[in-house]
Amino acid sequence: MFNSVGISTRILVTIICVWFCVGQGHTQIRVIDNKGTLRSIDTSKWTLNGADIFNKNSGSVGIGTNSPQAKLHTNGTLRFQALATNTVNTNILSTDINGNVTTRTLANLLSGSAITSLNGLTNSIQTFATGTVGSDFGISSSGSVHTFNLPTASSTVRGLLSSANWTTFNNKENAITAGTTLQYWRGDKTWQTLNTTAVPEGSSLYYTDARARTALSLTTTGTSGVATYNNTTGVFNIPNYTDGGITSLNGLTALSQTFATGTAGSDFGISSNGSVHTFNLPTASSTVRGLLSAANWTSFNNKITSVSGTSPITAITAGTSVTVDINRNNIVAGTSSTAATSPLTLDAGATNAVVGGANATLTVNNTAALWNANQLQGRNITSTAPTAGQVLGYDGTNWLPVTALPQVLVDANRTSTYTTAAAYTTLVYNTAAINVGTAYNTTSGVFTAPATGLYHILVNNIFSGINVNDNYLRGRIIANGNINIESVVLFTLFTGATSYNSMNMSTILTLTSGQTLNIQTGGEQGSVDPETGTGQHNLKIIRLN
Repeated sequence: MFNSVGISTRILVTIICVWFCVGQGHTQIRVIDNKGTLRSIDTSKWTLNGADIFNKNSGSVGIGTNSPQAKLHTNGTLRFQALATNTVNTNILSTDINGNVTTRTLANLLSGSAITSLNGLTNSIQTFATGTVGSDFGISSSGSVHTFNLPTASSTVRGLLSSANWTTFNNKENAITAGTTLQYWRGDKTWQTLNTTAVPEGSSLYYTDARARTALSLTTTGTSGVATYNNTTGVFNIPNYTDGGITSLNGLTALSQTFATGTAGSDFGISSNGSVHTFNLPTASSTVRGLLSAANWTSFNNKITSVSGTSPITAITAGTSVTVDINRNNIVAGTSSTAATSPLTLDAGATNAVVGGANATLTVNNTAALWNANQLQGRNITSTAPTAGQVLGYDGTNWLPVTALPQVLVDANRTSTYTTAAAYTTLVYNTAAINVGTAYNTTSGVFTAPATGLYHILVNNIFSGINVNDNYLRGRIIANGNINIESVVLFTLFTGATSYNSMNMSTILTLTSGQTLNIQTGGEQGSVDPETGTGQHNLKIIRLN
């Protein structure tokens, strides 16, 4: 049996303990049983495992919901703070339509729905930039940057219009709208009808029928003489003739008479009949005195006017015959008739010749030239005397002595040392065996074409190099300032020895008179040395035509 005092005491102690334990923040409640023993009542779903804590509940945990559908079900926001950073993992969290969280690889998520390459760039972070490079709109992608180039427009570049050009173009004259064929474009930039109202006459009046008719007048001053017209006043004057005028003309008395032309008869004559006076002028012939026909005029005009000679030949024209006197060495004078079929024939071998009759023979037996020709095919022959080796040539105007082609104009060597370099310089061949007309300058190394023609250029140069690496040197034939041929001499590896190589260049080209040509070396890589013996650097230029 418990007395009332003891029961009251236990109840009080239990209440105090419950208050104390809960007040200290503990999750357990301690009570004293009926025997006075202190016992703990566990009301928490969490338990400790060393330093860890876990939920003892075997079901699901709901936050904001009393019916969780997963081990952890939140109905509201979710926040993770101070998470660690990782650049290796490729899985990401994803949810279905109900909010259930699962993992998924990033590649699987982006497959078919994300850009993996942009203009050839695969960087995850890419940027755009602008530029003005090029002659048209272009896109350049490099690294992680895509540069959009829009150059400024010009006569050779398709691009954006500059502000300066915009101002220039904007200030140009607007397009002129079309008018009609009866209008003109006036100074105030308007189309106007082209007539005498729009264009003032000034002191020069335009012609009109009305003006012309009112400007003419007629007078009848006098009783004789011819009718007159004054082109200053526009007055016609027709005298008021009396009966004292002409009453008969060549026997015809008609008041109205006319003139006509004809060719009847064998001389000039006039025939008057009725009211017509015919003036007959027949065509001249061997039996008719008259006008010379056009055909006869041409025939007569083409005849030889006269025959003359120059010493030692003289000619005298008499009627239809020509007397030719030849006074030279063993040639005897004679006469040739215009009727002769073969008036003059040269028959070499005889000592004398008598010229005369239709079949005369002219014999030449002398040592001096009978004549000096000054033309061939109607082209003049110059008086310049030829020299040995020359032939007769034609320069487009005259025949003249020229050197037979082909001809070697230049044969020159380089025997002194010089230094090669990367920069191109003229190689001077300073010893000339042949330099016709000094066409090649052995100081400047420049050849000047003496005439327009086809030229063959031959170049040979020998160089040496110690082949510790690939050494080379370039050569050029420069024709009239432009590269015509370029060659290279290359030394490949041949350790421990000096090797030799040649640079040969050959070309055929057309040069006009005065154009120039020179040889250049340059572009040296490594060490290349020119040889300096006779014939190791040679230039030949041959004119072909």
